[in-house]
Amino acid sequence: MFSWIHTGVGAIAGAAGALALAILYNTAIENPQVRSDERALVQAEARERALELIEKRSKDNEEISTFDMQQLCVELGGRWVQPDGCVD
Repeated sequence: MFSWIHTGVGAIAGAAGALALAILYNTAIENPQVRSDERALVQAEARERALELIEKRSKDNEEISTFDMQQLCVELGGRWVQPDGCVD
């Protein structure tokens, strides 16, 4: 049935396959340079998004600071019903 030659060839083929998988895993998943580059990209995107939010907040603050109490009440969803109060 099976000879020692077939067993040896199978063992070598299995070892080669395992080695190929280990190299692929190390290159694609565990490579620190790849992970470091990916981390840097994610951090850059987060930093860019944070700066956009800060700029938007600054523009909103500038616009809101010009509102009087009646306009602010209306912008926040209330109804201005009298000079000294705002009703939801």
